[in-house]
Amino acid sequence: MKISKILTLFLFCICSCATYNNRNPYPNMRVLHFNNYSAYEFNDSYSEKLIIVFDGSGYYSSLGRYDRGIWRPVSMASQLVPLLREEYTILVPDKFDRSIGNDYFEDMDDRANYTAENLLNCYITIINSYLDENIFNSVILVANSESAKLLPIMFENIIKNELITGMVSIAGGGLSMYEEMIILSTSNVTPKRWKNGYLELINIFEENNFEFPDSIILGFNGMSLRWYNSMINIRPYDYYENINIPILFLHGNKDYLVPVESTIYIQNNLLKNTFEYIL
Repeated sequence: MKISKILTLFLFCICSCATYNNRNPYPNMRVLHFNNYSAYEFNDSYSEKLIIVFDGSGYYSSLGRYDRGIWRPVSMASQLVPLLREEYTILVPDKFDRSIGNDYFEDMDDRANYTAENLLNCYITIINSYLDENIFNSVILVANSESAKLLPIMFENIIKNELITGMVSIAGGGLSMYEEMIILSTSNVTPKRWKNGYLELINIFEENNFEFPDSIILGFNGMSLRWYNSMINIRPYDYYENINIPILFLHGNKDYLVPVESTIYIQNNLLKNTFEYIL
């Protein structure tokens, strides 16, 4: 069983075409609320198929930043919605109690709340609530970078995960962030400044060093040490071992945020027919 051609097509479109309507990239959107969390729905009332899209790390809302009438930057959904909304309902969960279009970089409460545990709780609450209220016969999860690290854990905690017919992991990989930093610190594709940043983080988070890791002080690449502390030892590979639905892994060969070796590790060690790879 393979991931559908249309998913592969739209992912190639995202990678190769960055055009969007920066004044209204999200037409006909409905804002949903689940306790303190929000999600954005692009509904196709004639479709029984759902795609749930999770974006990467950052301090904007999950649709991007809206400033003086312009969306800049935008999320993956700005590419996906025009391509697939006639065939799928699309849901985009936001992080925590963020609001559409806002920037939370200077919000210290948001920064303190920004951990893997809280992200998982937010995403799982939204998914379980939404699937409890709506009927679909097919659900595909698409996750990028940060959220791709959490993807198999989300799958395990979705109450109706028998509805999940496929998943897409973009630049997520299977190794822990700590293992990836060791690779990136010596990789030929990593710029020197980034190598130095990874070496600094490796030193901070080495075993038995607990002086700084839970601080909301920003570390390398603009993320807090608390965020790194919560994410650094999550190892997706250990969860993928027990998942038998179709999964498509996409990864750039010259990625110096998450090394391609992290996805190749899954490819070389989990020889499942339901997993596909585009590197």
